[in-house]
Amino acid sequence: MNVREIVVKNLKETDFDGLCNVDNECGCGLDDLAPCCDNILACEPAIEVVPPTNDFDRFFADKGWDQTERIKFTKK
Repeated sequence: MNVREIVVKNLKETDFDGLCNVDNECGCGLDDLAPCCDNILACEPAIEVVPPTNDFDRFFADKGWDQTERIKFTKK
């Protein structure tokens, strides 16, 4: 098992949908984890939510997010 697989497994088991980095205003889902290839060590576990504006196709936030509804990731 590689590091990516370990991270995905842990995120699924703890009810998260991906990662987000609030400082960089980015996020990614389990289906496309860390496409930026940047250092993900600054990222936090995230849930996928309805984007707050039409500027985003997808939006990831911390579990404290309450501005829009959560989109539940389908566990595979």
